Amino acid sequence: MASLSSLMSEEIQVVNEAVTSEPLADKPLGVFAEIPNMCTYRQNENAVLFISGQNAGECEASASGIQLDGPVSLSSHSSYTQSQISLDDLGSNEDLHHLSLSNYGPKSMEELNRLIMDSPDDDDSDSHSSLNLGVESINCLKQRIRSGEDKICEMEETISNLRSTTSDMQKELRDFEKCKQDLDTSKKNCKNLEEKVDKLQRMMEELRQTKEREFTSAKRDWENQFEMLRKQKQAADKDKEMMVMRYAQSEQMVIVVRNEKENLDKRMREMFKEREGLNNRIKILSADKVKLGNNLDAKCSEACQLVKEIEQLKEEINSRDIKIKWGQNKLKSEIENHKETQGKFEKALRQIQETREEAEQIRRDCQNMLRNYKESEQNQQKADQEREEEAQALIKAHADLEAVRKRQEETLDENNSLTIKVHQMERDRLEAEQQIGNLRETISQLRQEISEWKDKASSIDELHMKLQKEKEKVVQLQGEMEQIRQENNDLQTDMVVCRQKEAELLEFTAKLTEKNVCLQSEFRCLEAKSNHLEQENKAHVRHMEELEREVDSLRRDVEAVKAEKEKVEKEKEEMHQEGEKLQQKLMEAKDEIRVMKKRHSSSLKDLSRELQGTQQRLKAIERGRLPHPCLQNGYMESDRIPRASRDKNGPVSGKDTTSSGEARKSHSGDRNVQIALPAKAQPSEGDPNGIEGGENQLPSTQLLIERIVKLQQALARRKEKIEILEEHRRHLIRDLRKKSQIIQHYVEMMSKRGIMASLYRSRQADGTMTLDLSLEINHKLQTVLEDTLLKNMTLKENLNTLGNEIARLTQEKQEQLKKGIST
Repeated sequence: MASLSSLMSEEIQVVNEAVTSEPLADKPLGVFAEIPNMCTYRQNENAVLFISGQNAGECEASASGIQLDGPVSLSSHSSYTQSQISLDDLGSNEDLHHLSLSNYGPKSMEELNRLIMDSPDDDDSDSHSSLNLGVESINCLKQRIRSGEDKICEMEETISNLRSTTSDMQKELRDFEKCKQDLDTSKKNCKNLEEKVDKLQRMMEELRQTKEREFTSAKRDWENQFEMLRKQKQAADKDKEMMVMRYAQSEQMVIVVRNEKENLDKRMREMFKEREGLNNRIKILSADKVKLGNNLDAKCSEACQLVKEIEQLKEEINSRDIKIKWGQNKLKSEIENHKETQGKFEKALRQIQETREEAEQIRRDCQNMLRNYKESEQNQQKADQEREEEAQALIKAHADLEAVRKRQEETLDENNSLTIKVHQMERDRLEAEQQIGNLRETISQLRQEISEWKDKASSIDELHMKLQKEKEKVVQLQGEMEQIRQENNDLQTDMVVCRQKEAELLEFTAKLTEKNVCLQSEFRCLEAKSNHLEQENKAHVRHMEELEREVDSLRRDVEAVKAEKEKVEKEKEEMHQEGEKLQQKLMEAKDEIRVMKKRHSSSLKDLSRELQGTQQRLKAIERGRLPHPCLQNGYMESDRIPRASRDKNGPVSGKDTTSSGEARKSHSGDRNVQIALPAKAQPSEGDPNGIEGGENQLPSTQLLIERIVKLQQALARRKEKIEILEEHRRHLIRDLRKKSQIIQHYVEMMSKRGIMASLYRSRQADGTMTLDLSLEINHKLQTVLEDTLLKNMTLKENLNTLGNEIARLTQEKQEQLKKGIST
């Protein structure tokens, strides 16, 4: 027990030493108002802190670092103990002098010591628990003392900052006081300057008045002198202009005479050039006439040869027409043989189409099944993905809620601690703001005073500037006076120069009169020469008219030759076209003969095979080897063999027909239609009545075939006409292109020089170009343009007629085919 009491006393001493050893800070008692479960009040210079807790071990106050003017008592109230701690502050050094714990109640600290000393051994458990409670309360006090020390350090830092701000403000105040002293001195200086400025202004006004008087008097004198000089100068200028006008008139006369002389020379040169050009044209026309005669002879010989060739071709065509008729008769016999095969072929085609339709329906059903299956799988996948996404979103939301709750708890704790600090700092801030406001007021007052003094200083500067401007004006006026003097001197020198020029001009006019006399004599000589040249020019013009008449007669001869040439060319083109037509007919006839030969050869082979088969069967029947049903089977086989051979030979004939021209394709196509039409109307072999009906229908089919043949011939003729017209159109286009190229070449040549250059450049480029000649050229160009327009119009009409005929023929052909199919 003694050891326990000694331990308690030692702990109490340690607490007292810790409290007394640390200095008190400059904090008021309101600091402890921020500690929870604490209340304070001040009464008669004694501060009492009441600390409430559930027990002594939960005490939440620290008594260290408290600065007070009197004794302090710290009391704790709980259900177990009720203790009071009194603190006495004895000096101005802010140290804690005495800490006493006075116990009130049955469970205070002193009573605990007594109970420990006086209690018997059987009460050891109760005393031990009370000692533990005391130790815990002491530990709590230590912790609170440390927290109080930390807060005191923070407050000391804030106080040091405030002290630094106050020191800065004091420095600023000292600076302002210095500024005030400077301003006082500047005020005194300004007053002195103002007095000086007033004196200077008075002096300036007196000087200005005297200078203005002197300037006005001098200005009047100079203006009078200047006007006198101006009048003298104007008179001299008028004399000068009169002399210049006379000289210009004389020069103008000389220039006119020179121009007339140059124009006469140019006309003479141009007349010589035109004469040479006409001679060259006459030579060129004579050479063209000789060439045209030679060309006519050559073309006449060619025309004779073409006539002979045409006669030969006509003979060949007649011989081939006979062969074509023989081939047509053979075709009719072969068409009858092909009727049976076409019926069976159509039946086989119908069965093939039915099987194809069934296969397509099966494919469609399978495809629909596959599509439905794929769509169902895609829907299931989408639903699974949506479920997974919803589950992930829920998990994330739960995690976010937990994190938010934790953050909320942390923020609440931080908020409570920060509110306590904020209240404390706001009070300090209010005091500092009051001090700063007072300092700002003083600063604003000082600034206003400074601005006033600055305004006064600026007004003084303006006065200095005005002084300088007035001085500059005086200097400028002096400079103007000097300039006027210099101008007067210049005018006097100009007068001297003008008088010298007048003397020179008088001499010059004397020389001009002499020159005018000389020029008049030369002009008379030139007039005589010009009259002589005009007479020569008239003689040349007459000669040119004669030459033009000869050229016109030669042109007429050339036009006549050209007309004859065009006629011959037209006849030649017609002969050439007829020859091409005959060649085309020959080619078609040759191709048809080849086709017929191949078909006849194939039919002969089939017939020979059938004859051999029938001969063998007849021999077998005679011998008695084969019965009657076998004969029927053999007959069917013999019918099948030629059909197969015909099917084999069919594409060969098609290839041959495709190798011929477009006209032959149309013939072969129409013949295939002829073959197809009677095949439908043909009856079966077994019915005798059907055979009789087929014989009755044969004339109608023959009529249709003949009509189709006639239509094909008419179509071929029209196609030939179309081809001829197209060739004629191409020929005309080529001629137009050639002529346009020639014209462009000549235009490029003539645009640089010659008579046509003046037309293309819209200004006279050649001196020989006259109005009559330009009118003739324009008239000829207009006629050429009209001819080309007419040709273009005719070409357009021909093309339109060709298009209409082609459209009409195609419609007629389609209608005829429809009628033939319907019949």
